[in-house]
Amino acid sequence: RRASPHCLQWTEVTLFSLSRGTDYCDGEPIDSFDDLGHPECQVDALVVCGGDIIRFDSYPHPHPQGTLSAAYFKMLVRAALYACGTGKPLSWNAPGIPFAFTAAQKVVMEKVLECTSYISVRDVDSKDHLRFWKGPVEVVPDSVFLLSRYFPKTQLEPVQTGLRKALSL
Repeated sequence: RRASPHCLQWTEVTLFSLSRGTDYCDGEPIDSFDDLGHPECQVDALVVCGGDIIRFDSYPHPHPQGTLSAAYFKMLVRAALYACGTGKPLSWNAPGIPFAFTAAQKVVMEKVLECTSYISVRDVDSKDHLRFWKGPVEVVPDSVFLLSRYFPKTQLEPVQTGLRKALSL
């Protein structure tokens, strides 16, 4: 659990995944979706965000039962089921959709989208993959795509050189 230290000081963010763990960046705990709804793990809203995570395919991933995982799909569906079952709002904060959906996948996605209060995706291609959906879909560019505009490589090279030297890389 992490408190938002700046803009919304009363906000607490909890990370969820298919299994418990620890965030590799800051060491914060990651709760399992199985914990949702338990007295010690109540949420007021759910937000799906990240990279190209709206997908059905299996991908290479360390997994106890093998080398492929459909974790992204499972996380999306579990969030939607929880939102629909509890009436809690679910929103998408600019995830990507890397592939078009099959006819069968569109049926599932329509149900997921019906449970979603706000939908934004990271690019026009992702929005195009949702063209079957009649509801509103916003395109909100992922800020990483804007970094080069504000931090050109020529400005960052001296900083990078200094960091490499300081870290003996």
